[in-house]
Amino acid sequence: MKERTKNILGYSCLLSGALLLGGSILAGDFSSYQRSHSTATQQDDAKKVQVSLFAYAKKLENSDNPRDLAVSAFLQLSNKPRDTLGQTFVPAQEETALLKKALALGQDDSTLAWLEAINCGSMNAACDKDAALTRLSKLEPDNAAVDLLYLNAAEAAGNTEATWQALERGGQKKYFRLPIDAIGSMYYESLRNWNSPITYSPKDIFGRNAKDLRPLNQKEYQKITAFGFSIAIAIPALQHYAKHCRPAPIDLNYLKACQQFTNKFASGDSMMLQGMGTRMGSELFLQSSEKEQWQSRRNQHQWQQMKYSEILQSDASADRVYFEKWPAISELDRISALLQEKGIPLSPPEGWSFEATK
Repeated sequence: MKERTKNILGYSCLLSGALLLGGSILAGDFSSYQRSHSTATQQDDAKKVQVSLFAYAKKLENSDNPRDLAVSAFLQLSNKPRDTLGQTFVPAQEETALLKKALALGQDDSTLAWLEAINCGSMNAACDKDAALTRLSKLEPDNAAVDLLYLNAAEAAGNTEATWQALERGGQKKYFRLPIDAIGSMYYESLRNWNSPITYSPKDIFGRNAKDLRPLNQKEYQKITAFGFSIAIAIPALQHYAKHCRPAPIDLNYLKACQQFTNKFASGDSMMLQGMGTRMGSELFLQSSEKEQWQSRRNQHQWQQMKYSEILQSDASADRVYFEKWPAISELDRISALLQEKGIPLSPPEGWSFEATK
C-alpha cells in the first residue's frame, strides 16, 4: 500500500488506510485496495474477505436491532457473489427492503436519520431524504451540520434565498458535528462478531516506517473497516458553503451569516473541519475586530497539524494506541493527547506562523 503521511482530510496514515480499506470493502470494491496493497495481491484474499462479510451480513439480517439491519443491507450489497472483483451492483429488491425496514424501525435514531438524510450512499432507493432531514432537525436541533444539509438541498434546487436562510439558522446553533464517528461507531458495533479471514502487516496499514509492529487484532480490523466506511459516506458536500462564503460577501447581512456559520463550523471535532473553518474564518473576519483572534486560531491549527505530521513522518503508527480508543474519543482529542505525550505544546510560540516555515 502506498505510504501516506498527509491527505486532504488531515487524517493519519492509519486513517488513510482505513478510508481505502474500509471504504473499498464496504463500498464493494475491495479489489481497488488489493491492487495498491504490497502484500495481499492475490484475488483469493479479496474473495475471502467478500465471502466472509457477505456470510456475516446474512447472519446479521436476523438481528432485531435496526442498526444491524442497516449495516447488513450495505454489507450484502457490496459483498454478494460477483463474476469479477471490480463488478458493481444495483441494489436488489431484498437489500432495499431490508434497509427500508431498518430505517422504519429506527425513526428515533439520529445516526440512521443522518444515513438517510445523506441519501444512503448507493442505496438511495430506500431513502426519503426530505423526511429524514425533517426528523434529523428534531433529533439534533442544536447541530449546525444539519443546516449544511438544508443548504446543499437549497443549492441543488437553485433556491438562493433558502441557501442563505440555512446559513443563518446554522450560525445560531450550539455546535457543528458531522456523523463521521457516529456512523463509524454504528458499523463497528455491528461488526462486533466479524473476524477478518486474512491478515495484514502493520506496515501495510500504518505505513512503511511504522514502529509499532504488534500484529493487528480483530478489534482493529473491525475499527479500520468501520471507520473507512464512515469517512466514505458521512461527509456531505462542503463546496456550496465555500462558494457562498468565499470570497467574503460584500452584503453585510450575508457576511454576518457566513461569519456566524463559520464560527460553528471551525469548532467541529475533526482536523478537516478545523482546518477549513479557520481558513474561512481568517478571511471572513479580516476586516473585523476579531481578525487577530481568528489568525491565532488558524496558527494553532496549523501548528498542531504540522507537529502531528512530523510525528507520523518519524513513526506512522504513533497514534495507533489512541485510535484503539476510538470511537470513545474524537480525532482532535487523539491528536492533542499524542502531542502532549511527546511534550509538544498545543499552541505555537508567540510570533510563529506557518508561512515562515516554508
